[in-house]
Amino acid sequence: MIWGESDRIADPEYGKAYAAAIPQSTYAVLPYTGLLPQLETPEELLAALQVG
Repeated sequence: MIWGESDRIADPEYGKAYAAAIPQSTYAVLPYTGLLPQLETPEELLAALQVG
């Protein structure tokens, strides 16, 4: 689960709880990112996806 630190729709704590409810999931927060990481910080999103 990848979440934007600056998401104004659902804050990172929501994402953390959501990830905790999914067995074997991982959770990462992208700094300086809101609801659309693919547009706001695409390089960071790609790096986070490649780690998992």
